[in-house]
Amino acid sequence: MSDRRWYCLGKDGVATLCADKDDAEQSAKLASLDWPRNAPYRAVQLVEADELDALQADADRYRWLRNFHAAGISDNLPHIAAGGDYIGAWTLHSEEADKAIDAARARLNEGDI
Repeated sequence: MSDRRWYCLGKDGVATLCADKDDAEQSAKLASLDWPRNAPYRAVQLVEADELDALQADADRYRWLRNFHAAGISDNLPHIAAGGDYIGAWTLHSEEADKAIDAARARLNEGDI
C-alpha cells in the first residue's frame, strides 16, 4: 500500500498537497477565506485506483463487524472478520481471526479504512 498523502481539495477539483492532516485542515480553512468562490474546501486523503477495491473490502468487512457487534453476536466476530463471510470462515483458527480483527482496527484507527 502506498503512502497516503493529505490534500486540500476545492470544489473545482484542484488539490493542494499538504504536509499532514493538520496542515490540510488549516489549508482548507484559509483557502475558504482567500478563494471563497471555490469553497467548500476539504482536507482529504486520496487513494490510488489500484488500492480502492482492497480498501472497499476492508470497509465492508468493518461494517459487518460493527453490525454483528451491535446485534450482540460478538462471539462470532473473529470468524466472520477473518473469512469475510459467514460460510467457510469457521475453518480459520481463532488466533488468526483475532489478528485479522486487530489489523482491521489498526487500519481504521489510522484512517486507512
